[in-house]
Amino acid sequence: LIHFLFSAQVQCVVVAIYSGLAHQIWTLSAFLINLTTVTLYTILGVVIRKDGRISKIFKTSRGSNARLLRSLRVVAACVGLGWLMTMVVNLMTFIPDISDLAMFYTAAYAGIFVNVSIACNWFIYYFRR
Repeated sequence: LIHFLFSAQVQCVVVAIYSGLAHQIWTLSAFLINLTTVTLYTILGVVIRKDGRISKIFKTSRGSNARLLRSLRVVAACVGLGWLMTMVVNLMTFIPDISDLAMFYTAAYAGIFVNVSIACNWFIYYFRR
């Protein structure tokens, strides 16, 4: 009985959680939040670099603080840009003539950027020691 009432096929994966208007709201809001985060980190980096007092603090103790700050910058760039690229790819699902299957695969493969950016943390924190 249920099969006849609800015959639409649904992909049971995390990226198929939202559809229709909810998908558009989620993708646009996540894109704007990630873009704002990357912009704020960039502004903060410029302010830290230009402020002489902060630069002196990170240049003390034989450069260990400077290495830590550099590592944090690289991690923030990798994670922020990974999420930003994922959201840019997800924005491609707003193309009007795209099929449901193509939209599903686009959203599924968009997560590769996030996974790579998270995996970069291991190389930055542990491999560079």
